[in-house]
Amino acid sequence: MTSFNDLPTELRREVVTHSTLEGIVRLSQTSASLRALILSDKRILAAAFESNPFDLPAGTTLETPPPHFLVLCLNAFRIKERLWSADMTQALKPLRHLSVLLPDIAIDEVAGGLEELPIPHAPLIFGDIIVYLPQHGPSSLLIADLANPDRLLHIPTEQPISIHCRMLEDNATLRIAYVVWDSYHAPYVDDYDVTGEQFQHVRYFRAPAIQGRHVLEPLIEGDNVCVADGPDVYLFNVREKTGVQLKLEGIYRILRIRSHPDLKHLIVEHVDEEFYSQVHISVILIPHSTTKLPEWPDLENHELWPVQIVSPVRRLSYPNGWITPDEPTADNRAFRRLPDAGPRPSSLSSILEVVQCSVDNRNHVSHVKQTLISSQSWEFTSNVYRAPNYEAWFGVLVTKMQGIQMRFSDFATLMIVGHTAAEEIHVLRTTKSGDVGWIHLDVSSEDEDKTKIIHGNIWGFDLASGRLFVHDRDSTLHVLYY
Repeated sequence: MTSFNDLPTELRREVVTHSTLEGIVRLSQTSASLRALILSDKRILAAAFESNPFDLPAGTTLETPPPHFLVLCLNAFRIKERLWSADMTQALKPLRHLSVLLPDIAIDEVAGGLEELPIPHAPLIFGDIIVYLPQHGPSSLLIADLANPDRLLHIPTEQPISIHCRMLEDNATLRIAYVVWDSYHAPYVDDYDVTGEQFQHVRYFRAPAIQGRHVLEPLIEGDNVCVADGPDVYLFNVREKTGVQLKLEGIYRILRIRSHPDLKHLIVEHVDEEFYSQVHISVILIPHSTTKLPEWPDLENHELWPVQIVSPVRRLSYPNGWITPDEPTADNRAFRRLPDAGPRPSSLSSILEVVQCSVDNRNHVSHVKQTLISSQSWEFTSNVYRAPNYEAWFGVLVTKMQGIQMRFSDFATLMIVGHTAAEEIHVLRTTKSGDVGWIHLDVSSEDEDKTKIIHGNIWGFDLASGRLFVHDRDSTLHVLYY
C-alpha cells in the first residue's frame, strides 16, 4: 500500500497546504522529513496561519515570514490548546509575570452604558508595541516597546477623545488615527515606522474639524479613514487628501461602524431614538469619488466638508432591553448590548457579532447572549450562555468589555467579568465560527504584591498570545502570561 511519503513531493506539498495550524504543528513533530517538507514552501505555513492567526514580528509578513515562523506557530498552537481546553473549575495560573514601568499610565474608567462616550484610555497592542494615552502632563500619545524600554516616543497633541491604530499591510508602518478636542474636534492621522532603533514619523494628515456630537473610534481601512459622529460619517483618504461628510437620514446615533468585506459599503449599527430600545444594522454605499479637502483647514470651521445625504439600507434589528423581570425565563429574559472593543475592518467583518448580557434584580450578570450575523446573507444565529457562578460571590459583574486590538484576528469581542477585588476573573472567548467558552484565570502573582494586581485596571486580554494586561496606580504595567 502506498504511504503518504511515497507520493511525489509536489503532491505532498499540495496536501499539507490545506491543513490547519494544529495539523501542521503535529506533522512537523512527526518526522524530520515532514518538517523539512513543511519548511520547503512558505505557502504551507502561511495557509495554516490563517486558521489561527497571531501577531507577526514587526517588518515580517506572510510573504516575507520570520526565520523562526514554525516555532512561532508551535507556540501559538500550544497557547490556544492550553486556554481552550482548560478545566473551568480550576483557574489557570500565570506561567510568567512581566512588570514594565511606563510613564503616566491613564486611569481607565468603566463605561456605564450605551450613552457613555468611548473611553480613549484603552491601549492598542501589536506584539510588543503598545500605543496609549498618558494620564498626567501635557496631552500626548505614547508609543512604547515592551521588550525595549529605550524605544519610547511621546507625541504631543491636543486632548485626544478617540483613537484607533492599525498595522498596515507591510507590517512595518503603524497608522494612528485620532480625534482631538481644543474648542473644536479635529481628526488627525500619523504614520510611524516601527522597525528601526527608534519609532520614525513618516506621514501626517489633518482633516477639517467635525461637529463632535458623539465621536467614535476611527475606522482604518488602508488609506481610507472613517469617523462616526452622532448620525454622520466623515470619510477621508490620507494619501489623496480627499473626503466627504455623509449625513445618514433617520438616524439618531451611530453605535458602531465596520467596513463591509466588498469594500464598497459601510456597515452601521445605530439607534433611531434616545432610549436604545431597538438597535438597527444598516448598510451605506461608499462614494466612488470624494472632493479635495483644504490643505490647511480652519480647525474651528466644521462646514468645510462636502456633504452628501445618504439613506441607509436597513438589514435587521435586535432588541436592547434594560430591565430584567424579577423571575426571568428563557423567553422573557431581557438582554442589553455591551460596549465594543473597537471598529472592524473588512477582513474581520464577514461575520458580525453582537454580545449582550442579562442581569438579575441585583444587577449581577446571569447570562450572556451571542448573536452571529452574516454580512453577505444577513442570516443570523443566537445562543445564550450562563455566566460563571461563584458561591462565595453574589453573582458576577461586567468589569470590562475590552479586547486587545490585533492586526490578524479571527476573534471577536472579549468580555472580562468578575469583581475588581477578586483574585480570579473570567474571559469570554468567542470566534466567528460560533465557538464560545469561558477562560478562568488566576490573576494573583507570587513575585509581586497581589494587591497591586487585584486593584489595578484591566486593560484587556490578548487571546492569541495568552497575555493579560493589568496596570496599577504607580505607572507599572503587569503582563501575565498564560
